[in-house]
Amino acid sequence: QIHGLASLAPYSIIDEDRVLAGDETAINMQSNNHLLTKGFHEADPAYNPLDPHVQAAVKAIVAEIADRYGDEPAFTGLTLVLPRHKLFSFGSLSSGYNDINLRAFQRDTGIRIPVDPKDRERFSKSYEWLMANARQPWIAWRCRKIHDYYVELAGILSAKRRDLKLTVNLFARPELYHDRLADYISSKDIMAETLGESGLDPSLFAKD
Repeated sequence: QIHGLASLAPYSIIDEDRVLAGDETAINMQSNNHLLTKGFHEADPAYNPLDPHVQAAVKAIVAEIADRYGDEPAFTGLTLVLPRHKLFSFGSLSSGYNDINLRAFQRDTGIRIPVDPKDRERFSKSYEWLMANARQPWIAWRCRKIHDYYVELAGILSAKRRDLKLTVNLFARPELYHDRLADYISSKDIMAETLGESGLDPSLFAKD
């Protein structure tokens, strides 16, 4: 389980004026046009999971563990534990509106977000436009990017030893829709929806 990494400090700009002016940060930009600089359990992660510095830091940890323990027969792989606040996913649809993500989405999908990239309110305006006009493509793109990321992590393990596996421990989040856990877990549609909003689509991993 990883909440944060000291190695990300040089890339974690928390001065909102700098970010609004165009500086990139590894810190998670929220749909309300503010950085997520505080929070823990039941909050979205502090870091943008698609930021290249975040991914590089996690990959380095996976590689170190694989190198250190990969020759041990008792070591079978790693598990990503994914409650809402971990830095392996977005946590919810309210997070992940960093410039780097918005640019990549437009480049990969061909969908143009009609918001001035220099507008200081571009994050919240982009969120509003996406929710009204491209909600599902945005969710699907985020899920594909997280899937690709996890595949790379799995590849680091298998490169060390072919039988090493990366597994994912998904957390139910009944607080979003129902008061009773039984109601939540009995509905596949609700589970798929909440997982998708955090950037996780289990169907993408079916053949991995």
